[in-house]
Amino acid sequence: MEKIILSTDEDITEFTDEERIKVQLVNLELKQSSWLKQEQREFMIFNNRQCYQKVQFKNAGKKKFRINLSYLNTSPECQVNYAYNWFIGAALMLVIAVVLIISDIRDNQNLQIFSVSLALVNLSGSLTALLIGWKKSTHRLIFYSHYGKAPILEFIHASPDKKAFRTFIEVLTDKISLANKPHDNDMKGYLLKELDELRRLKNESVLGSTEFNAALQRIVQQPAYKA
Repeated sequence: MEKIILSTDEDITEFTDEERIKVQLVNLELKQSSWLKQEQREFMIFNNRQCYQKVQFKNAGKKKFRINLSYLNTSPECQVNYAYNWFIGAALMLVIAVVLIISDIRDNQNLQIFSVSLALVNLSGSLTALLIGWKKSTHRLIFYSHYGKAPILEFIHASPDKKAFRTFIEVLTDKISLANKPHDNDMKGYLLKELDELRRLKNESVLGSTEFNAALQRIVQQPAYKA
């Protein structure tokens, strides 16, 4: 069977997965892209309990990794972040353009070149600010690790379309639910394994130090970990 071998030979990335995972069953795949963000994301659920993700940005290389679904939370978080400052700026410039034109018409009964030029400048600035605000805004769905709450999988919402996106998320959630049960009710062992998984992702530059340390503190504060 094919092996997933993730290395730095072909991609500009610091990630290297030392494990070799045989793909015995591909459950479902999903490809997403955003021309505004100039990014592409690919996901593959395989062997019922593994998820492989590749993220590619136009000018920032690729990031590839896999995660054992046993250590993900079944409830993702939807994050919508609007660049309100750019939208407000766009609205203000649009209002100024309209006011200039209306004022010029009332005062002179015709449009003056200077006023028209100034109005067009503001209108152009309004459209530019609107596009920048749209580009900077994000609508994502994020899956976190079970107890450490570290952000692991990030999806572009409703891409490539709502049906494909919903189907993949449903399958992924179902696989997480079946996979993330502690063996023999050994909660402390489960926490230690989740911590090892997060440490691996940190070492592979998937998680930053801040994200990992926050997850570490959440895990060690669990009653079962202290037992």
